[in-house]
Amino acid sequence: MGWKIPLFKTYWEDDDIEAVTRIIKRGTYWATGPEIEEFEKKIAEYVGTKYALTFNSGTSALHTLLLVHDVKGGEVIVPSFTFIATANAIILAGGTPVFAESEAETYGLDSEDVRRRINKHTKAIIALHYGGFPSKEIKELRRIADENNILLIEDAAESLGAQYKGRPTGSFGDAGISSIASWMRASPVPSVLAKASETWRGRWTMVCGK
Repeated sequence: MGWKIPLFKTYWEDDDIEAVTRIIKRGTYWATGPEIEEFEKKIAEYVGTKYALTFNSGTSALHTLLLVHDVKGGEVIVPSFTFIATANAIILAGGTPVFAESEAETYGLDSEDVRRRINKHTKAIIALHYGGFPSKEIKELRRIADENNILLIEDAAESLGAQYKGRPTGSFGDAGISSIASWMRASPVPSVLAKASETWRGRWTMVCGK
């Protein structure tokens, strides 16, 4: 076979090149500025959350969330089927990942297995929306988190734009991440999406140095 199907292709227009050139010539920090602030505002509005912060990667975004919410010494329930960064971020934040089964329809967390794995050490649940498919049990996971007074964090890295019963992924949890990395969407700028209080947003901002 003499041809290959690429994982993705990168497209750009002259306006994109001009915008990047303008920012570079301005001579300020590339990771902050009015363009980033506008992007964060539009993402928050699109998902229906109060705040959004940008990071260099989804891993950094998830790591920051777990640091701020202090999972150190505790357990965090994660899907057995997910990218390695989901578990790595927990370990980097001082927590212990506890793997739960994934349901076979949308490959999200199996809520019944999550219930079985909750104990006095559980601090959070990380729900996964895989491959553009919203987790079909996200509302039940929200209910479980509320019943046990633990955090629900959404790993929506692959599902920006997806909705579950009319509600965007990334808006069910206490916080969530969504990526637009090249193999998932368009460019390597993931976001933290949150609907928490101004206090939590301030802590996230302090941790990521903005």
